[in-house]
Amino acid sequence: MLLERWDAADTDVENTIQFLNQSFGGGWDRAHFDWYLARPFDDCTPDRLRISDGDTPAAGSVVNYRKIRLADDTVHRIGIASGSWTLPDFRGRGLFTRMMQASVERAGSKNCSYFLAFVTEDNASCNALARLGAEMIPATYLLSNETCAGVAADYTDEVAPVSITPEELFASQNAFNGTAFYYPTADIWAEQFLARPNPVEILRVSDANYAIVEKTADTDRLQWTSAPAAGRLALGEMLAERAAATKRKFFMYGTGSLVDIPCSTATLPAKPGFIACLPTGTSARNVDPQWDVQSGDRM
Repeated sequence: MLLERWDAADTDVENTIQFLNQSFGGGWDRAHFDWYLARPFDDCTPDRLRISDGDTPAAGSVVNYRKIRLADDTVHRIGIASGSWTLPDFRGRGLFTRMMQASVERAGSKNCSYFLAFVTEDNASCNALARLGAEMIPATYLLSNETCAGVAADYTDEVAPVSITPEELFASQNAFNGTAFYYPTADIWAEQFLARPNPVEILRVSDANYAIVEKTADTDRLQWTSAPAAGRLALGEMLAERAAATKRKFFMYGTGSLVDIPCSTATLPAKPGFIACLPTGTSARNVDPQWDVQSGDRM
């Protein structure tokens, strides 16, 4: 089978959207493709890879480019696996592993120190990445339902829309001392967290903290908060109750202290996952296991 890079010609994009919907059960359109899989970051354009069996596409993935700041305060470019798909007829043939190996090589050619993939523990790709030698950094995915039982309905006094500038929000972005995503300017940060493909709300929570919530079709997604890691679960519970009041789900993602939440939590059931981190061989160094990654960092 042939592995190749491809450009975003309209015909290829429409076909890829079809393949993504076949692989993930829907949700992809041109606007989401352009935002998640074609948008430059700090002038670095994503790379699109695919594997074909003759003229038949079999699998594909995109390498997005971002930056992280390590605990030693050094900043590194990274590649991120995004929108990885394999059509049902071609699964079980090792195409995902081959795609990830090629993605690591491509990231290295772009002067990336690391290549990351975000996976849940129950996904087959998790084991494939571990077999490639990835350092598996614990993470957690939390998703409420529309009823969100278990939280007192006192969020109304604690959560409210607020008018605040991107520069004011950005001021708290780089406060964490461990490994975290790095945004060189407030404008670049705002492109990632405020100019998202769905409407966003900026909320004040409990006077001291701010939250950016993206409103998808049926889910409020916490993409960023200024709250310290230890306070994010309580913040998430209030936002989950607020979402449930309008029959909406609530999602948040996190690392560090959020990983220790029991999966039986009534309000925000947790699904364990990992950040799979692979060195590319270009100036990579040991990565501190303490990461602070929020949902909006990932894509």
